[in-house]
Amino acid sequence: MNDYEFDSDPDTWQSLQASKTLVLQQMAGSRNDNAKLSALTDWLRRELDLEAKYKSLLNQAAGLVAEQQSPSATSGRQESPVAEPAQGDETGQMSGREMANAFRQAYLTRQKENGNHFVKIGRIYYRARQGAIVGITASAEEKRTNESTWFLNLKEGEFHEAVLLCQTAPLAARPIHLPKAFIDTHSKRFSRDEKGKVKFNVARRNDRFWVHIPGDVGWVDVQQFVEEEVRAAAPPEYL
Repeated sequence: MNDYEFDSDPDTWQSLQASKTLVLQQMAGSRNDNAKLSALTDWLRRELDLEAKYKSLLNQAAGLVAEQQSPSATSGRQESPVAEPAQGDETGQMSGREMANAFRQAYLTRQKENGNHFVKIGRIYYRARQGAIVGITASAEEKRTNESTWFLNLKEGEFHEAVLLCQTAPLAARPIHLPKAFIDTHSKRFSRDEKGKVKFNVARRNDRFWVHIPGDVGWVDVQQFVEEEVRAAAPPEYL
């Protein structure tokens, strides 16, 4: 049996957090330098993704330790499946994917109540009544000193409109519905990752929402596309 050894440096995580703080400071001072801001934004997006994976692994490790130390843990225990990380963590709180799904469902429910019906054609893609394909994606809030930011993405070529669900509280999110005209106007300038996904960098400053468009456009005020807050229904263990 071959084991893979994970050689971890205890100082690496602290160094990463220090780098993150430095990048946030650099972003605050680079608002007029779109090229530099775009590069810093991409680094922060990857750091946040790595941070989420790291915390998920810690949760899984804690679960394994608790299972091994439990008096009921025996070699014949086969009827209880291993808990998947996507189903929440040991605190009883919803995972990131569960929360995103809850926000998406809350948004769709409200749209249906308002007479707007969406037909699901993919995990996060829907066809609206008028035929437009709407991508509905969600992100947790990254708080800074003078603003909050969110990093979201959708697959290239698979949406005409975008609904960005920006989490603002544990069970609340503000939807930003970017219409087809907005997407068409800026589609060639949006950043893409290595997988071809279109990236959306959202910020809130002085209670107004902005989307960053790389190049000479910069930050665009999208307050006109911000909709009423939606609230997710939490499972009993979260309350």
